[in-house]
Amino acid sequence: MTQPNSTQDCIVTFQSSHLALKAEQQLAQSQMSCRLISAPRVISSQCGFCLLIENQSSQAVFEALDSLSVAYSNLYSKQPRQGVNHYEKYR
Repeated sequence: MTQPNSTQDCIVTFQSSHLALKAEQQLAQSQMSCRLISAPRVISSQCGFCLLIENQSSQAVFEALDSLSVAYSNLYSKQPRQGVNHYEKYR
């Protein structure tokens, strides 16, 4: 299990592509670096897109999403193990 304050890559999923694009813009304006990517197959994303936020603690990501009132579905940590990405869902 990932420590909540450790730095890692996080994946944020959304219910629509509109919400994903809006969140990307809001997070970028708040100086949190993120990229819109296709959702990995193992993660359910209703719109097919998600945000990748690299080298952040999950707590920092939760706080940024909450302070900006970003509507998101789920937050995952992305952890490479033996060349394969594994995803762990938070909350």
